[in-house]
Amino acid sequence: PTEDQCSLRRAAPLPRPPPSEVSSKDPPMMVWPLLLLCGGSHAFGSISPSVDKVIYIIRHGEKIARNSGSLQRPEAVQCLSEKGWGRSYNLKSVFGYTPSFNGCMPGDSCSQNLPPLRTPDALFSANYADGPIDCKDEQGRYRTEQTIAALANSGPTSLNLPINNRLGFMPQLCGAGLNASFVQWLQAGGGAEIYSSFLATLEAKRPVLADDLTEAISGWLDQVPTQDAAGAPSSCVPYQAWGDDPMSGMCCNRAAAEAIKLKLLEPGVDTILVAWEHINIQWLALALGAPKGKVLDSECGGECWPGDDYDIIYELRYVPDVTGRVTVNTHLHQGYEWIGNQTGTCGAIAEA
Repeated sequence: PTEDQCSLRRAAPLPRPPPSEVSSKDPPMMVWPLLLLCGGSHAFGSISPSVDKVIYIIRHGEKIARNSGSLQRPEAVQCLSEKGWGRSYNLKSVFGYTPSFNGCMPGDSCSQNLPPLRTPDALFSANYADGPIDCKDEQGRYRTEQTIAALANSGPTSLNLPINNRLGFMPQLCGAGLNASFVQWLQAGGGAEIYSSFLATLEAKRPVLADDLTEAISGWLDQVPTQDAAGAPSSCVPYQAWGDDPMSGMCCNRAAAEAIKLKLLEPGVDTILVAWEHINIQWLALALGAPKGKVLDSECGGECWPGDDYDIIYELRYVPDVTGRVTVNTHLHQGYEWIGNQTGTCGAIAEA
């Protein structure tokens, strides 16, 4: 990005209202099927602010791996690891009231003289829609919400902000449905390879959970229709491009993007921080208006966002006086450096 694209303007923190009475654990809103029926992907598709509006997107923190040899509690697989919780607390110094870091690491393609990253006025995290392989902690938080929980928390060094966790990429969240050919492929055993190593690990450590997971995946497919909210055949294939449709992985990322942009139009909301799932960040960024060439491909088909990199920050800046124009900086980082046990897998998880 150019120096102009990478320039940041520090916004003075506003007094924080108490968190909304609407809980982030409330059932997903049913407004998105209506928006989709009414052409919701275009209804609020551009932003023309009077001041710079910024959306930061980060990946969830490090998670407990399914192949962790020291894993003591396999039901915690996919929740944040000890290292991931360390990252969560580090975000308070990156995006908190008095951040001191500008996101530019030595060697990055942006100026070391930039002011600190802006403090967010609103927070969003990806909801996994009770996916059969995804973990919640004892407070009902997925790893995306866990990642920004310390920043959002009440207290003198936190923002005292609610996290909107009602949006995500899974088809149940916006009535997107599932691609029929994808469902047939899974039902015919096409997904066996995807889950085989995961199930093998669980069977060795907790056989009942592995059996439950196999049944849950089958039940999940039975519950999701193959039509979208308008009754048209669904093109949604979560996490991936399918067949000759390079946009099939968009699914509910478009509906999530519309909600995030609507929030950005509210008075007093100039900066939003979003914690999202790794693969789906590319779809969300595209839905938010980022040019395709500026989005890092998580599958390494183009410029790659490596699978072991949890530190990248996307900055999407909506430039004043140019309707819908977005400048994108993918060269910012959190600067998090873990000095604890490299094999630590401790996480906050409810007892089985």
